[in-house]
Amino acid sequence: MRQATQEIESDLRVIYRKNLCRLSYSGSGIIHSIIERGAVLSAQGARLIMEDYVTLCDGVPMPLLFDISHMKSADIRAFDIFLEEKATEVIKVLGMVTNSPVAKVAGSLFLGLKEVPYSAKLFMNRSEAHRWLICYLDQ
Repeated sequence: MRQATQEIESDLRVIYRKNLCRLSYSGSGIIHSIIERGAVLSAQGARLIMEDYVTLCDGVPMPLLFDISHMKSADIRAFDIFLEEKATEVIKVLGMVTNSPVAKVAGSLFLGLKEVPYSAKLFMNRSEAHRWLICYLDQ
């Protein structure tokens, strides 16, 4: 499992590191948005991340691996940003990764209480999420 994660990491090209996260593009066509350790994700922070994602996608729907494992906390409204029209036009499918109790509650609330207009799933590690997202590349 650790080796698979390292292989994915070595394939990533970091686009930027700002707005509480590192945004990377994998050679396979998946965008990885990894929230920084100890970050507090507010609605404003999520909006900045999504604006950068939309710019990077340039109007083309792409799979998004959104790793919230190491965030300290999140405003539940932050996840609503991923449901706004601009976001739903460019998120092809969402794999949300978490291994912390706080992030797991936030992710579960987002996926369970909201009507998500694209396929979305919660994972415990990046390599599982990455494998799942690869299945959507040709669709």
